[in-house]
Amino acid sequence: MEREPGAAGVRRALGRRLEAVLASRSEANAVFDILAVLQSEDQEEIQEAVRTCSRLFGALLERGELFVGQLPSEEMVMTGGALSLLALNGLFILIHKHNLEYPDFYRKLYGLLDPSVFHVKYRARFFHLADLFLSSSHLPAYLVAAFAKRLARLALTAPPEALLMVLPFICNLLRRHPACRVLVHRPHGPELDADPYDPGEEDPAQSRALESSLWELQALQRHYHPEVSKAASVINQALSMPEVSIAPLLELTAYEIFERDLKKKGPEPVPLEFIPAQGLLGRPGELCAQHFTLS
Repeated sequence: MEREPGAAGVRRALGRRLEAVLASRSEANAVFDILAVLQSEDQEEIQEAVRTCSRLFGALLERGELFVGQLPSEEMVMTGGALSLLALNGLFILIHKHNLEYPDFYRKLYGLLDPSVFHVKYRARFFHLADLFLSSSHLPAYLVAAFAKRLARLALTAPPEALLMVLPFICNLLRRHPACRVLVHRPHGPELDADPYDPGEEDPAQSRALESSLWELQALQRHYHPEVSKAASVINQALSMPEVSIAPLLELTAYEIFERDLKKKGPEPVPLEFIPAQGLLGRPGELCAQHFTLS
């Protein structure tokens, strides 16, 4: 969005965008240009934009057009998910710093978690923002449990480079929210014949994740890649209190893992016999050489 210099110019530009959005559904993406202004370094621009955005969000909430998750999936593919990330970040700024009330924020974020999130080009940015959004210790336990369970279920089909990032991500959620540790250790829990978690439920409050367990992490302990198996085995012991930084793992690729495995030194050769063998059938006096000959 082109912005005129000065706070007055920003206000006029936002006003024109607001009128365009309220007038036509075809201009609904203008909301993301306004959200881009909210990420500016200029505090005056931010303050001038907040009031206009509040009016805009109020109108869009009534029309059900606020969140980019409601746009057609073809458009999401065409934009590469950039609009969804911009919407998430802008909304979080409004909620966290300017007290915007948007109760469906985490429900929309929960809905963005699907198998494709591990394969898109903006994966690192997505999980960086998700880690930021779930960093508060005041989130209810059922909500955090739903995110941990959804990520654990998706991890069953994720590639190794994504697993090395998402497994510490899940463990960090358990560290921040001790009430969710029943997902990995429930001393007096009932016997379950089936997993009560409902992966098709869009509302995390109704997913029954807190009644379930993270059995997926135990299954990943038998993963073919040793580093993934080691990362999943962390839950076998008491979780350390300091969180594990996932920043170095966000940009990890399959090529980097392959190159790292190639540079590993193999084990030293193990001697299989105290006396080295001589010949295919051994020494002449040995039992094998007495009964067999090579012709």
